[in-house]
Amino acid sequence: RFGSVAEFAAALERPVAPTGRFPTRRMAALFGGIAVLGVIALLAWLLRPPPPARPMVTTQVTFSGKATWPVLSPDGNSVAYVSGNRSLWVQPLNGGEPLMLVPLVRFAWGPRWTTDGRAIVVLMMPDSTELAATYLVPATGGQWRKVLEDQLFFDTGPDSTTVVRAPRQKHRLEVVDWRTDSVIHTIPLPDSLKDVWQPVWSPNRRLITFGSGGAVWVVSVAGGEPKRITSGGNARWASTSDALYYLDGPGGAEALFRIAIDPRTGKRQDAPARLQSLPGAAGFDVRGQRLVYTIAKT
Repeated sequence: RFGSVAEFAAALERPVAPTGRFPTRRMAALFGGIAVLGVIALLAWLLRPPPPARPMVTTQVTFSGKATWPVLSPDGNSVAYVSGNRSLWVQPLNGGEPLMLVPLVRFAWGPRWTTDGRAIVVLMMPDSTELAATYLVPATGGQWRKVLEDQLFFDTGPDSTTVVRAPRQKHRLEVVDWRTDSVIHTIPLPDSLKDVWQPVWSPNRRLITFGSGGAVWVVSVAGGEPKRITSGGNARWASTSDALYYLDGPGGAEALFRIAIDPRTGKRQDAPARLQSLPGAAGFDVRGQRLVYTIAKT
């Protein structure tokens, strides 16, 4: 917890422990440390490792402001994103008008849709009188409300009432019921893993991927030794839970990769396949045959 807004703002500016050029840059991008172009590209492209790779068909979705944290709705028809690190928007991908769900606040980041698609869970600091916390925002607009008194990396759970989060310096993941703010399950992690961030539940709910030390990891929800999958970060699951998509590469030369994963054990099945160059990509999400991403200025 932060005792004041000044402490919180200072924490956002404070550099993380060096783990190599890639994770430092990626963390900076995720917290808005670098500017992001006001462009979201929708790729109507089947995200499999095609031999040879097919070109992506790209549709640009335009809006005003700087976009970060893109996340596709469960049905893949809308994308939520944070504009300027201060407001939450939903953009229909059928050409409809964007909807501002949260107006200007002090900070906003890390949105996730609930499984039923009715709401978006997001980390926010509404104003200078409140500490950052986790909020539930109706996806069609309306009053948002605080559900958790923390600002931890998280992902939404299978029944739209739980989240999995990564407590700071606790060496574990926690499954939390946000209705009661109670921990209902813990997943121990080795003490050697530090700065665990961006946990993402697999669609089959058996596995969780997360980032740590400039690498992509997978752990079973039932517990056990985490498996280091590959270097890189910002991992997202394929809809069948049998592959991960992730970004890797030096700053300005990032690329999108895919790696096959056993959906039961979390073990990697083959070598990573490079799918497409995405120079400057700061964040992305995958849903079915669609991929949405934002580009960072260099």
